[in-house]
Amino acid sequence: MSEQVAILQSLQPVLSTLVEAGIASCDGVLAQAWLVGPGDLCDSCPMRPECPSQSNCLHLVASAGVEGEAVDLSRRIPIGIGSLGRIPVSHKPLVARSGLDALGVAEPAWLARNQVLALAALPLEHGERCIGVLAIFSRNTLPDEQLRVLAASARLGAEAIGNVAAFRTLAADRNRLAAKNARLRSGLGLPPELETAAVTAAPEPALSPPIPVTDSPAPPPPPPEHPGTGVVLHTDSAIPLPLRSFAEVQRGGILRTLERTGWRVSGPKGAAAVLRLKPTTLESKMKKLGIRRPPR
Repeated sequence: MSEQVAILQSLQPVLSTLVEAGIASCDGVLAQAWLVGPGDLCDSCPMRPECPSQSNCLHLVASAGVEGEAVDLSRRIPIGIGSLGRIPVSHKPLVARSGLDALGVAEPAWLARNQVLALAALPLEHGERCIGVLAIFSRNTLPDEQLRVLAASARLGAEAIGNVAAFRTLAADRNRLAAKNARLRSGLGLPPELETAAVTAAPEPALSPPIPVTDSPAPPPPPPEHPGTGVVLHTDSAIPLPLRSFAEVQRGGILRTLERTGWRVSGPKGAAAVLRLKPTTLESKMKKLGIRRPPR
């Protein structure tokens, strides 16, 4: 349990920014971030009879908006069960503009009291894995433009979450190799290497250029019952790592997209189309983040 707490503490700046951005991007009532994690509360979980394996489940890890502070963060949803639980398996977003009562995602009285008209539940994908779900309850019907903004926030947030987990794994692997090397050198009567003896934490992640997502180490294999899911709240180490801010993650994602599109912003093959943003919105973000096209 302490390991999971340490992981959540390192992810908290990203998670808080993610749910707050979800609220701000539409007339949001409540934003929730769920991450795939181990089945840790099976004995007391009210949904255990519905859970197919008691191995992985969605953990509610962050919340913002109406009653956000009062939401019980010990809540769990079995993978593959219910409207939200099926998203890590299908990798498909859920957008509901009517019939929310039947989805079982919130109490009907709460939905009516807060005049909730729509729900967007988006997969948080890192590489080929769905590592969680971002759920937004809104007082409007979530027009397509707002959905595009929410989808872009979910993509950037998932990249940040996945990169934090990847850096933790790299740190653990590096320290294990360093410890093994030190033991071997000691057994051979050799003096310790200065760099090996000083390994205590992961290297500072470079901000320029950003580290590609495809270079992240592979996660532990998922349970066979739910191919395509991955556990992000369980790693081999609890070493705290320096975090990039959400703005830095967003800047890195935009830069990589611009480089792939040859710095073309608009058009069917431009960066705005890839990120599902209006060209004017992307240009505004570029200006805010200090992104300029390099001289030719």
